[in-house]
Amino acid sequence: MTPTFSLVVNHAPWARERLATALYLFAESIGYAKAALLHDTDYRDGGPSAKCRPVLFTVNQWNWSAQQRVTHHVFMTDDLDLAPGFWKILEAMVMAAPEDVIGLLSNHPESPRLLQEGWHWYRTNSWVVGPCYVVPHVAMVDLADWAERRWPAETWDKLGWADDSELNHWVSTRGRKQALHPLPTPIEHKREISTWGHTGHGDDFSHERVSWRESGAVLAGIAGLAVGYWLDKGGPQDPQESPMMGLP
Repeated sequence: MTPTFSLVVNHAPWARERLATALYLFAESIGYAKAALLHDTDYRDGGPSAKCRPVLFTVNQWNWSAQQRVTHHVFMTDDLDLAPGFWKILEAMVMAAPEDVIGLLSNHPESPRLLQEGWHWYRTNSWVVGPCYVVPHVAMVDLADWAERRWPAETWDKLGWADDSELNHWVSTRGRKQALHPLPTPIEHKREISTWGHTGHGDDFSHERVSWRESGAVLAGIAGLAVGYWLDKGGPQDPQESPMMGLP
């Protein structure tokens, strides 16, 4: 079955320098995403944080996605560079692993070694980070319902969790107990653009370890666009046989 996609681009509306990237991400999705949402609500309530109301930020985008009639749901932040042919690559990935949550940042420090050893994936339980992830539809419906019911609504403004941390909790407790991460990753995170009031973005783990740009020869070839690159059933490229990585 050919996968179909919805897309949410999370845009910080007060960071005007990021609008061009958000529009670029939308333009790249034309012809691939059946439904797309520019999630540009300002949740700060006058505070300095980009996600002063993180529960509402999360629930709104997940509920919208769960209502879309597609096979997979893609979530991006407005500070990414995409590999040429990104959506074809993503299509091949989800055909190889249709039931798994995929965290595209691939930020584990051992990623360069794993790729050098011939692995095209690794697994975690669970270490998805926010810049870009993919959730299958059946998982998305349960995830959205679970997230909205997990805490009483009157407590939401007091909670500090974000979408990636709740997704990881769901994967570990209700999902498949694993998330997949591609090697190399077809995205790059522009950490120099910040919405948190300081230089850079996130921590030492909020960036890719082996990007498409560094491994252009891999993704530029036919194999990079084909399901065969991401699925070698029973072999070293089988996503379900890839190494399960713990904390570094």
